[in-house]
Amino acid sequence: MKKSHILVLLFFLFSYLYSYSCTNLIVTPKASEEGATYVAYLNDGEWLNHLNKKEVRKYNPGAKVQFTSLNGKEYEIPQVSKTYGTLGFIANDQGLVIGETTFVGRLELWNKNNPVKYWELMELVLQRCKTAREAILTINEICNKYGYGSEGECFSIADANEAWVMNLIGKGEGEKGAVWVAQRIPDGCVYATANYARITSFPLVDPENCLYAPDVISFAIGKGYYNPKKDGEFHFNKAYNPATTEILRYSETRVWSIFRRVNSTMKFSEAYHRGKNPRGEYPLWIKPDNPLSFEEIKSLIRDHYEGTNYDMTKGLAAGPFETPFRVSPITFKKTKKYSYGWERPISVPFTCFSFISELRKDVPYFMKAKIWYSVGDTYTNVFTPLYAGCEQTPKAYRTGNINEYNPEVAWWNFKFIANYINLRYSCMIKDVKNEQKRIEEELYRANKLTEKVVLNLDHKKGLKILENHSQAMIDTVLCSWKKLQYRLISKYNDGYVKDSNNKITRNPYPEYWLKTVEKLEENRVKFKK
Repeated sequence: MKKSHILVLLFFLFSYLYSYSCTNLIVTPKASEEGATYVAYLNDGEWLNHLNKKEVRKYNPGAKVQFTSLNGKEYEIPQVSKTYGTLGFIANDQGLVIGETTFVGRLELWNKNNPVKYWELMELVLQRCKTAREAILTINEICNKYGYGSEGECFSIADANEAWVMNLIGKGEGEKGAVWVAQRIPDGCVYATANYARITSFPLVDPENCLYAPDVISFAIGKGYYNPKKDGEFHFNKAYNPATTEILRYSETRVWSIFRRVNSTMKFSEAYHRGKNPRGEYPLWIKPDNPLSFEEIKSLIRDHYEGTNYDMTKGLAAGPFETPFRVSPITFKKTKKYSYGWERPISVPFTCFSFISELRKDVPYFMKAKIWYSVGDTYTNVFTPLYAGCEQTPKAYRTGNINEYNPEVAWWNFKFIANYINLRYSCMIKDVKNEQKRIEEELYRANKLTEKVVLNLDHKKGLKILENHSQAMIDTVLCSWKKLQYRLISKYNDGYVKDSNNKITRNPYPEYWLKTVEKLEENRVKFKK
């Protein structure tokens, strides 16, 4: 095995420890204020992504693409004659975007000898496809011809015209292909998913809105996952990703939190995501109360269940300064009857990167996929604009070492803040959110003005301006975030807090927390006067 292949394999095997952790959100054009298709993707895992741009390339006949399976077997598959320009494994210069969230599903269907893992499948599709519909068919073709080597995945696939959700899982040892179903999200609706195959029943004769593997049902029957006589209507998730209380709590609580905020009139059963009401499944998509603004979309993926019964900034686990941070593993005790664990929110410190893509029709090709990109915890990060049609990404997003702190690397800047504020979260988070709001509003206005200028220029000049604009935006953010680091360290030091006049003041533990300590540790805190 080549050294580079070994490094990549180990890199992603390590990320698997956290890979069952991603959240996706899709907002269709009529559900958004801007009339654009939005895809939000949170890639949660303790790794540092280098966001590189690969340009359009032509290949000679007989060119190959090399892969190494999770079991270490090497493969080659034919390369196409021409590939589109790709931005990592998330977008291409044709305005196509892909996100994912792992649901694992039935472990016996995970064939680790097959070559193509999910992130490689995503990149192959971006290199070869212009539209979401074409991407779905290409995924099926690649899996059938060459073999799918990852666990169950939910893919969010969109272009400016269509948005689709695709649930897919392999066929197990000795099989190349995959069983899957994909459904088109109706325009005017919002969809969310988080580590669970959410597609239930689906229309068998509606190719405009639903596509599926021809053996998706018969394969389940053959494996004993589905009995038509006993089980009633076929549900993809019941067959291939049977739910447990732990799965529902881990995954569907995030969907519930997004849906409850998008539509205030619908009733979404809390008992379902607690595993107490199996018939309370949430719909695959919903209509929002009103078209969502970009700010509202950002807010949906910045969430710790604030204001609900599951608010992670409240209770003993949040500590005296109300931090939502919980160290892994979130399941910390198992008995014969129960598992005990913390909630799994949408916003987590171990997010590697996230983006909100804005897909538009009536703009030059290099502006079709605008990617509001960031790294680290979505609750404390800053999204800056990138364009999948540009030739290069900012250096701060494509460099860095997870084992070596570097203030010029975006990942380290955001990680520093996200970690440091846990010392006195309830106080420091106000400073962070104020700075985040200020700078994101500034970036949004600057981006609007820059795009107006670019639309009146030829493509070559416009492309260069947008590249410089993206670099300037991340430079601005890093400068502000470095200053914020210094400000936080100066303001919050040794348990004291400086006021607006730099006067050192005490900021004691909150009264409710002290009362809890009194009850739990009376012998330690009580003494005679």
